[in-house]
Amino acid sequence: MQTYVIHLESGQIHAGFFQKDSLQSTFSGDAPSLIPFLQNHPHDHVLLASSSSEIEQPISELLQTHGISFEKLDFSQLNISFAENLPVSANIIATLYGALRHFPQNDCLVVSLDHEICFDLVTKEGVYRGGATFPSPYAKQKPLSSIGESLSAQNTIGNYYGTLGAIERIIFEIKQEAEHPGSVQVLATSSEPFAEMTQDLQEWVDCIDPHLTLIGLHEIQKEHLLTKEKSL
Repeated sequence: MQTYVIHLESGQIHAGFFQKDSLQSTFSGDAPSLIPFLQNHPHDHVLLASSSSEIEQPISELLQTHGISFEKLDFSQLNISFAENLPVSANIIATLYGALRHFPQNDCLVVSLDHEICFDLVTKEGVYRGGATFPSPYAKQKPLSSIGESLSAQNTIGNYYGTLGAIERIIFEIKQEAEHPGSVQVLATSSEPFAEMTQDLQEWVDCIDPHLTLIGLHEIQKEHLLTKEKSL
């Protein structure tokens, strides 16, 4: 089976083309450029995921104009459960699915480096526990030296390594409150060009996957298609 997933988040468009369980190619760009990417391969299904109808509407209309059939992600039919009072975006849902794809037998903590740094904990049974957020702005580029010779350089160094220290501590604290702290698997991802900071997290994380959101959406897609097949 050949499928596409499309993820809309904060005005950005990301997409992936899958053959069975293998991610073959990815896309990040504007709406007009998305169409040639989707027309590049024959496909069986297209899943569109967005947390905002305002972003989703023009993309839906564009796909319809070009005769590309698709289905929107139905948040009410997912195997991961969420407390009613927890705000959960399509991006968080997808990364949690992606994490459990990597480590289905473990509780997972996802560290997402985006406009903010988000920490999200999900149990191996598929229960979202919540998490934490480290607010922006934070330094995303690693300083050339850890000794600054100007005030600006010193601020950047403090920001960058201070953020790394905060990430390490937040990971530690969240793992301590998990049911099985020693078995929690930590995954890092970024929707931006793969952040240097993510590489510096290697000693604290078990997996770095820049395409965790797309992989998670593909897992949701498979779950959805299997449910449809069983209902026929």
